[in-house]
Parts: sequence; C-alpha cells; structure tokens
Amino acid sequence: MSCSNFIHSFPPQVLDEIELTDPELEKIRDKVLEKREEDITLQLYFFEDRALTEEINEFNHVVTGEIKPINWETTRTVDIPTSEGIYTYELTDARNAKKCFLMGCLEVQLCESESEYETDDSFSYSDNENQFIIDEISSFSYEMMKIYWEKYQSKKPSNRHEKILLAQNKSTIKKKWLVYVPLEVKEWYYGDRGNIHINKTAFPSPLEQTEMDTINFRLDTEKMHAAVANYITWQKYLCAKKKHEGDEKIDSNTGKIGSSMSTTMKKAQENALKDDSPISDEMKTILKKILQTSYSSLTEGEKSIIEKASKKSPKIRSMLKVARHQYKKTQIAAAIHRYATGEATQTANKSTIVGQLKELGSQMLENIKYFEWRSPLCKPQLAGVHVGAADIPEETESYTIMKDGTLNIFYSWKSESNNNPAYLQVKWEKTMRQNDEIWIEFFHRETKEKLSEIFLGTYSEGTKTIPQNLLNFDLFTEKWDFQIILKGQKT
Repeated sequence: MSCSNFIHSFPPQVLDEIELTDPELEKIRDKVLEKREEDITLQLYFFEDRALTEEINEFNHVVTGEIKPINWETTRTVDIPTSEGIYTYELTDARNAKKCFLMGCLEVQLCESESEYETDDSFSYSDNENQFIIDEISSFSYEMMKIYWEKYQSKKPSNRHEKILLAQNKSTIKKKWLVYVPLEVKEWYYGDRGNIHINKTAFPSPLEQTEMDTINFRLDTEKMHAAVANYITWQKYLCAKKKHEGDEKIDSNTGKIGSSMSTTMKKAQENALKDDSPISDEMKTILKKILQTSYSSLTEGEKSIIEKASKKSPKIRSMLKVARHQYKKTQIAAAIHRYATGEATQTANKSTIVGQLKELGSQMLENIKYFEWRSPLCKPQLAGVHVGAADIPEETESYTIMKDGTLNIFYSWKSESNNNPAYLQVKWEKTMRQNDEIWIEFFHRETKEKLSEIFLGTYSEGTKTIPQNLLNFDLFTEKWDFQIILKGQKT
C-alpha cells in the first residue's frame, strides 16, 4: 500500500486525532498541505515517533517503570486500555511504517532546504563508486533520484507511481541495496545507536569525508524505501553544494549548514541523556498525569512546576515532550477503538482541503480490527498459598470482547503427587474470531516481573496442562498473577 493510499484509508476523525508534538513539524505539515494539497500527517507522525525512540525508552524506565522495547512493532501499533482489557490496533504493516518514516525524514529535509528538487546535470558522477550506494556508480544513484522525482515526488498523490522502474545494476545480483544516509536517519530507522558504524564517505566537494552510514533495503520489496533514502542523501548533497558555491558557511566534516531540525533534535536528545538531574516523585506524578489525561488537565501550579523545571533540565524537557507525545498516541487508539466498536460516525468537514482528503477514507470502518487483546490482570486468591490440592477449586474468568463474542477461562492447579510434578491446568471456550492464538502470561505479584508466556491454542475450546517447571515459578510458594492474550493475524 502506498503512503498516500494508506492515509486515505483512515477515517477522518482518526486523522483528526493524530497531532504532532513538535510545533515545527506542524508548520511543515501545513506548508506542504498548502503548497501540494497533500496531507503528510502520518509521514511526520512516524518520523516523530521514531525520532523519540531513545527518549521514550528512558521515559518508560524512569517514569512508568516499564521495561518495554520500543521497536517497529510499537511504532506501527497503538494501545487503548478499557474495562474489558487492552486492545492493540495496527496503523499499518512494518514495511509501510518504515517507508512513511523515510518520507517524513525527506519532508523535514526538503522544508528546511526550501527546495523540493535540486539537480546538477552538468556535473559528471559516472566514474565514482560507493558514494551514495555501496558497489554502485554515482550515475546510477543520480538517475534513481531523478526517477523518484519524476514518478513520485513531483506528482500529486492521485497521479503517483508506486513502482519505480530502475535499470539493471550490480545490486540486482546481491538482492539488496546498501544506501548511505545521514547518521541520525539510520539510528532512528533501526532504533539502536549501537548499530551505527560511522563511515567516511568519498562524497564530492563540499561533503567529502562526511560521516554517513548505510541502511540495508531488500531489492524485491523495498525499492521505494531505497529510492527515498537515496533522494534524502542526494538532496542533502546538492543543497550543500549549491549553498557552498554561494559562499555560505559549511562544515566540511559534517556537511551541516547552519542547524537543521534533525541535528537540533539529535543534540537535544544527547543533552537529555547526559543530564543526571534527579526526577522527583512530584515530577513523576505530574508526567504520569500528562500521560493519562493530557497536559491541559494539569493545574496552574503543576504547569508552573514542570515548565520551570524543563527550562533548567534537558532531561525533564525531554520527558515532558515524550509524555505529551505518548498521550496523543493513546488518543489515536481511542479514535480507532470508537470506530471499531461502532461508537463513531464517519463524517468529514468538506469545506477544507484536509476534509476533502480525509473524506476518501470513509470506507475504512468495516476493515478496522484489533490484532491483539490483553485481559485485565487476574489475581488468583489462593496463588502462592500453602493449602492442600483438594482445597483449590477450579476458578473461572469470563470476558466479553467487543462485538466478537466471549472467552471463558477455567483454571486450577495441583501439587506434586506419586512422582507426578505439580501442574497448572487451563481450559478455554471461545465464541468469537477463529484462528486467533490464545496465550497466557504470568507475572510476579509484587515485583511485576514477567515470569513466563505459554501458548494455549487456536481452537474454539481446549485444555492445556502446564508442568510447573515450564512456568518458572512455584505455584504454591510464590504470589503470581496472569493475563490472557489473543493474538490475531498481523499484516
């Protein structure tokens, strides 16, 4: 699915809930909307979410106490807690999310350079290899940039070509492209600073010896990804070359002219991670309140406290930004959930360009499905209690899951006897979606540590006997809780 079609597949009110935390990104979105009549909200949303990856990890560790890896799975999905449990919805598949992220990076760069397309046909790149794509001559990479402009970037969304045809090249044999990109783009793409291997690329002047690194794209399924990444780097180079020839000051080691938004964001992130300012319990409470109920819900006193602290501490400034971003993410999930449960109507304001674009998404209602559901945490009363096996009756948990049906869980556990190990027995009955996988997760009641995750089955009813050694805890001496998970088919 193209990014344009992906955006048009969203119900209008869902797009309305996708707000950008950074005001500068909102300016870029509005500028593109006015100039190209294109809504790039989702491209910028994925850009911002990935750019905040390291800060979100730090926020979760310090404020919420969650140890949850932030990856493309968490980027492309949104969670909504309800009284029935936690529903997880897909915004798109991982490959399309990555493509939208790269397009968001490109839009940020183009707005900063105030030029959508720089070219230099008078300069010969044909004899140079490994400048933009590993093992490719620069003339091939240059033509790829031009094709992307002609077939995609320069066109209105309805007239674009998703399949970009390229000439035969050396990468065809390797089945992959290794495309050079700015370091921050690779770091945000992979979400791992340790994955960065700085290379001094042999770029032509004025970007010779610029620090870059490569992203690996599959030739069969990620041609567009490679084309966008290649376009990012070429436009960075050509804009730098143009400004250099105009005698603007440029750092020949980094290729940076002035201070771009991406480099400013990276600098702010680095300052936040270096900041060892303590986060008080009062500050954590305020940040959690923003996360749960929005910044506007704070009292004037709470706003004053966190605003003053954020001016002094890069870490708190970062935490405030993450809290607001994560709250807005829950609002996206809430909007999608309202559509999935039939609580929302599909209307759009046609009087604006945004409304006209969003109107194209009015057919998505029937297609919205959660792909994962987590039950509320269950706390068995006799878990970890020294009682005889005969004193532990079978217990039942019943769940009604949206309009799909019901899920009943019956469970009991027995102590070791006659050389048979202790075990937990779980039965289930469901009258709902077929083929969903049923899992059970166990947690330590006091430490909240995840102890084990066991697959139960996919059938509408069944029984699973789980020996205690597979549970990684003692049924009769440790306090334990559990949670049921339904995992649907991912796109």
